[in-house]
Amino acid sequence: MSQPCLVCHYRNAETVCADDRHLLAKQLSDIPRKLVALALQIMPGTDMDSPRVATSRVEAPLPVRLDALSLLAAGSEQVTSPMHPLIRRWSVTTTIHVQTVVRGETITEQRRIPQWFSEPVYDADGKPVLVPDDDQIGSIPPREWLDMTVRAWRAQLGHRVPARTSKAITARLGGKHPPVTIWPAPRRPRSRPLTRREQVQAALHLLHTPAGQHTFCLLRTIQASLHRPQQPPPPVEPIDPLAADIQHRFGTPATSQSVTWDVKYLLTWLDTACDRDLGIAEFAAELGAVTAELARALGEEPAQTRIGRCPAFLLEEHPTGHDEPPAVSRRPCGAELRHEPGWAQVPCPRCHSVWEVRGPAAIRTAREIRRVWPIDRHRRYTADEIDGLPYPRCPTCSVQVTVRWREVTDPRDKTRTWQPASARCENGCEAAGRTL
Repeated sequence: MSQPCLVCHYRNAETVCADDRHLLAKQLSDIPRKLVALALQIMPGTDMDSPRVATSRVEAPLPVRLDALSLLAAGSEQVTSPMHPLIRRWSVTTTIHVQTVVRGETITEQRRIPQWFSEPVYDADGKPVLVPDDDQIGSIPPREWLDMTVRAWRAQLGHRVPARTSKAITARLGGKHPPVTIWPAPRRPRSRPLTRREQVQAALHLLHTPAGQHTFCLLRTIQASLHRPQQPPPPVEPIDPLAADIQHRFGTPATSQSVTWDVKYLLTWLDTACDRDLGIAEFAAELGAVTAELARALGEEPAQTRIGRCPAFLLEEHPTGHDEPPAVSRRPCGAELRHEPGWAQVPCPRCHSVWEVRGPAAIRTAREIRRVWPIDRHRRYTADEIDGLPYPRCPTCSVQVTVRWREVTDPRDKTRTWQPASARCENGCEAAGRTL
């Protein structure tokens, strides 16, 4: 029976939709590359992210980046952390009706939307409780998270759960020492090269197999293509001189064998875990957090394009009395819609509405966004556009709000442009600021 996807909650699937499975496999496959690139960040030098040395501070800043060190290891207890107030956060999930316009028709659906709240924690004397900042970036390093996930999947799938991975060898030393995990040494290449006779015998033996015959045909095709006029070579990406210098001084970081094994196991059993729902929603959330932390430490920003704010409307019922029907309030969603390359639809992260961004449907989406949100805080407007804008009304008192504009004209622009800075209601309503 079809139901909402366990990961995205807006596509219909038995457990996990095909798009989310492809995304999870892509994120898993990219973890080893990110860890290798992150190892290049560990080099001696001044850490710009570390606190500077002051007269009241005895410890000097670390010679490495804290975010890269925390993702590669379990952190350091020698790092002195500053204090920050303790914040208590909780969420309340409410069931409301979402009203969207699809191809000119108004559709009302019932959805569950979480709303988050936060407040500072105070002690008995009324002072805020201070806690130290943890130098560990994120909940757990990627290497340990992969190992824990593999062992959890092995236990649920009925596989043998070793000390770390299937390639590890657990040995016990003499005396009362605890068991130690020993990793097998990598295979070494043959010390003696093959002779000419051995090479010919190996080639003849290979040609007697179907795979060898296909390989021979492929080599003949490649050899024939070499005599054709050569095409211009593809453009070569420029080499980063800093990365080349680091690799020359410290060598290319080797990929951890345990990370490779763990990623390979997770990719092999990903479809089974999705079909059996082995906590796949929590797994997708943790994998997304690990990927985001690695991308942030490496400076890899996701290639996303801002579309606008969600034009769907949220309908909430408020009780008024015993015999009277409940009052219904209608407010726009307003969540940020961001598009990634290759997507034909953009999901709303708040109300889970789906908007088309390709073909003729993209025009209807843009028209609906402009109708609900005529003034966008991230867009630049000319003087003629400002004069023709329909100014929004205050959600509380329905009075037309007053927008304050700031000039953002670039020296290279031919016309002057402005951006909305703030919105104000004549009656002083606080909800007027949410109309931009």
